[in-house]
Amino acid sequence: MSQTLPFPEEICRAAQCAYIEPTVQTLLRFLPCPIALDIALPANGPMRYGAAALIKAAQSDAKLVVSPKSRIDPRAKDSSVTFRAESHSVTLQGEALGPLLPEASGSILEPILGQLLPKIFSHASLGQVIWKLSSVASITATLQQLTTFMLTTNQTSKALYAMLSGITTGSCLSFNRAILFRYDADAHAFDGDAAIGPLDASEARRIWGDLDRENPTIEQILQSDLQDSPLAQKVRQIHIPWPQEEDEIVRAIEHHQPLHLLHEGLKNPQLATLGSNGECVLAPLWAHQCLLGFLLADDYFSAQPGVCSITQERIDQLHFFVDQTALIWENLNLLALQHELATRDPLTGAFNRRRLDQDLALALSEQRPIALLILDVDHFKEINDRQGHAQGDWMLRGLAKVAQSQLRSEDLFARYGGDEFAILLFDGGAEAASKVAERIITQVRARLGITLSIGCGLYPGDAKTAEALFKTADERLYQAKNQGRDQYQGPRSAS
Repeated sequence: MSQTLPFPEEICRAAQCAYIEPTVQTLLRFLPCPIALDIALPANGPMRYGAAALIKAAQSDAKLVVSPKSRIDPRAKDSSVTFRAESHSVTLQGEALGPLLPEASGSILEPILGQLLPKIFSHASLGQVIWKLSSVASITATLQQLTTFMLTTNQTSKALYAMLSGITTGSCLSFNRAILFRYDADAHAFDGDAAIGPLDASEARRIWGDLDRENPTIEQILQSDLQDSPLAQKVRQIHIPWPQEEDEIVRAIEHHQPLHLLHEGLKNPQLATLGSNGECVLAPLWAHQCLLGFLLADDYFSAQPGVCSITQERIDQLHFFVDQTALIWENLNLLALQHELATRDPLTGAFNRRRLDQDLALALSEQRPIALLILDVDHFKEINDRQGHAQGDWMLRGLAKVAQSQLRSEDLFARYGGDEFAILLFDGGAEAASKVAERIITQVRARLGITLSIGCGLYPGDAKTAEALFKTADERLYQAKNQGRDQYQGPRSAS
């Protein structure tokens, strides 16, 4: 909060030309108590650059307080400043406050405070300042390391894991829990996405005991596998519609900055299922005016009842880190979208031939068993000729939707060309391929009123290369066509 200074407006304006070093701004935040400034400026003549810098700094930093004794002194021949803190006082005047305005420029407060602080603060107080600065330097270095990791990965899940690790690890922000919710713009709602931290007190004791014994570095944490913890499983079950009334989520999002809840509890019923000791931080993730989601961080298990454990310093560090992460998250989303567009068929949303070939080649290199199914719409040309291409396109989109609904998430469905589609059933054999094919034929006939012919080849049973596998599946597809269509031909029926 800015102070009302006992100087004319022209003096305050002139002080704005002074430069305040970032290191000074950081140092002032950690002083054990404010420094009172008694500033005397000459009525006739320019003020010293150091006095101007102190006036400017005092307007934005509560740790420098210009006292009511400050004045324009008609008897003064030069600027002087008396610094008072912890029952000590030191006066600097004239050249000790640097050169005169307006010729002066550059850094001035670093040497002044370097000379001054040991004289007005005790050794114990300065020791606290040094400890706090070293702690901030360590946290900043860790955050930088995490940010670098996020910039070098192309996987959104790993980048977000790095963010949550930074928020919870003891060498960084040290929150007990960090919980991420992703914003779904189409549904206008939030879905639980990821979390790090214990679900209950017994798990908290176990986790912290393991950390005490192992004491992993941040590099080891980042290199470890993502853990699907009980808390993460619970979080992914949470769906939060956009609140109809103003609650803590809306307040944080509207203010575009972290919201510190202190002994208020959580009003939102879905968030409340996570438990709360009354104190937490909700931080929205914005990138270029685009809402990506929000983060909940708290000290649910270690905080003492009625005692504030989340300092403003931790909130500021969280704010900075979350803002950096949001930009990285947005970039990764854009990269993922570009990759998705490059590997998807624009009409049906199925994967394209390029993705099909890539996944098949990878599976063969790993010697992973595969069933390759090729699907063809019976008499599709007649559908286009009689009902028009728009109806034909509708049929293909419907076929893709129905077929994918019959597959596992790990299987791949791709448009092979024209009215032909291909399916890769990973770790699938003859029986699994037959069941999937029959389900798809039945569902497509019932829902779309069209029939399919499907042929299948197996790796390694039928073929040892991708070319031979396609050839086998194609031959069985045409076998199905020649035997009357609306059927499946695979290893079992062909044997």
